[in-house]
Amino acid sequence: MFDRLVARGAEFDGHLTIMKFTTNWRVGFGTPSDHAEIADMCVGKTFEEAAELALSHPTQWHRDGYERAHPELKHLYDTELRSKEN
Repeated sequence: MFDRLVARGAEFDGHLTIMKFTTNWRVGFGTPSDHAEIADMCVGKTFEEAAELALSHPTQWHRDGYERAHPELKHLYDTELRSKEN
């Protein structure tokens, strides 16, 4: 899986970002520069989920793509967005 991500990252000047948080993983091609861009990365409950989503949508970091693929995990975004508003 990691080798596939690295290979795909070559299409984005070699930039691959993998982040592990308390409740999820985030994977994206590029270098996020702020919280909004981190929030837009592909997210999954496991590294494998986030990585597969990034590989299947390599230019789409946006949460709407994730919600279509994993509507059962939409609450992760809702919780995250609420915490940012406070």
